[in-house]
Amino acid sequence: MSSLAVTPRTVVSPPQQSHEIGALAAMVRRHQATLNGVRGTKLDAEWLRTVMTDTTSITSSLQEIGERITSIDDPALQCDFRILRRDLACLQNRVKCYVSRSQKKEPESATTPPPPVAPKIRLSPKRALTVSKLPCNPETYEKIRATFCQWKQTIQEKFAGAPLPDIFNDLSEMSVCLEVLIEESIRTHQYDWDSIYVCEDVALQTIQAIALVRDYTTYPEGLEIDYIATHPHNIRSPLNETETTRVEGAGSALIKHIAIQLRDSGREILLVALPSSIPFYEKLGFEHVPKQLGSSCKTSAMFLSAHKIQLMTQKAA
Repeated sequence: MSSLAVTPRTVVSPPQQSHEIGALAAMVRRHQATLNGVRGTKLDAEWLRTVMTDTTSITSSLQEIGERITSIDDPALQCDFRILRRDLACLQNRVKCYVSRSQKKEPESATTPPPPVAPKIRLSPKRALTVSKLPCNPETYEKIRATFCQWKQTIQEKFAGAPLPDIFNDLSEMSVCLEVLIEESIRTHQYDWDSIYVCEDVALQTIQAIALVRDYTTYPEGLEIDYIATHPHNIRSPLNETETTRVEGAGSALIKHIAIQLRDSGREILLVALPSSIPFYEKLGFEHVPKQLGSSCKTSAMFLSAHKIQLMTQKAA
């Protein structure tokens, strides 16, 4: 998923790729700052054309850089590249939302359902999930970092050096990237996310899914899920059919919980999906950003409209 306010980190090696990534990141941040300052007002058509041209150029440059750094063993550089790719996809998604909003209006819901009363999402008579919001402080960040580290080790032990299926590989790479980002946040006391939601199994008392969220007061149209991930045992795969600790619905429970928070605000949910996760989001009602405004070749910017949020929460009520 994407990040609009990640503090840029200096990467000293290799200098050429680091300089190129830094220059592209500065261009993305400049356009993000413009969006953050409009506060929902109508954007200038000329600016929209400019940013669309720039993002197309940046996407092309990122593809070239990605091919060059594939063989470079530099975790910090690889992480900066992923952050930039994610930020670009989110910028494209936000521009798309402004464009689509100017072309059509979502149908209004006939009635507004009452607020939810039950904090637990029942899966079956034997299992229940509960979603909670954690404070954004060093203790929470360390807890989340340790959880991602454990998930990464679970994947490594599960496959013991064998090639990883795409969906497990995506989760493993995400865990490595988040470890770096969280450690940097703890060190600098600059916390990148506004909200951290966890879904826990009531019986097992363990974290089954995590969502890291940004809520921009200067961007009233949408809330961004920066990252969302589930325990490796919960991934729908033949490899997990015999897992006794497998929990179903943890990721969906997180998204539905966040949707309930936005139900009466008329806002959207934005995110950037990895290829292996796209079917999951499509099933929940997320729509793709049009190709000309889309993200890089390895990710897909998606959004859940305010109308779809209304429908989702009505079913969950």
